Amino acid sequence: MGMLGAELGQMRQLSAQMNRTTNRIATAQTSTNKTTNQVVTGVQNDAQTAMSRIDSALADLTSSVSEAVSTAQGTSWVGANNQRFMSAANDFQQHMNNADQATRDAFQKFQKSINQMAQAIEEYQASFSTALTNAQTSTESMRQAVDSQTNELDRVMNTGLTAG
Repeated sequence: MGMLGAELGQMRQLSAQMNRTTNRIATAQTSTNKTTNQVVTGVQNDAQTAMSRIDSALADLTSSVSEAVSTAQGTSWVGANNQRFMSAANDFQQHMNNADQATRDAFQKFQKSINQMAQAIEEYQASFSTALTNAQTSTESMRQAVDSQTNELDRVMNTGLTAG
């Protein structure tokens, strides 16, 4: 024999499930925003760390050669080999300047890419948030339909059906 409407206990369970789903949607929104923000922050921090390490390495190399040049200048060394040493030291400094500029150019391009990634993630977050907000609205409508049916069944069971 079929049942008119639905069983009240099952309807209450269904309503509770819709409430849990609504809560899970909110949790998913928060979690997704946090995760995507961590991606951007992590990449930005890693880029800054890498740039700092490269700067430090270049500074260390430049300092080492500068010390060698100072030492050479402090000696009574003269002649063709001294000139060759000083010329090579000048070349070294130019190469270090080139390396520094190449690094700055590369990291400037990388920063632009990070900014584009951040913008893409912001757009994703907005789209995702809208979709989940709409899903939450749908879930709430489902819960309201279940609750209305539950209330109607409860009313009918307590007052009876009238034909007519």
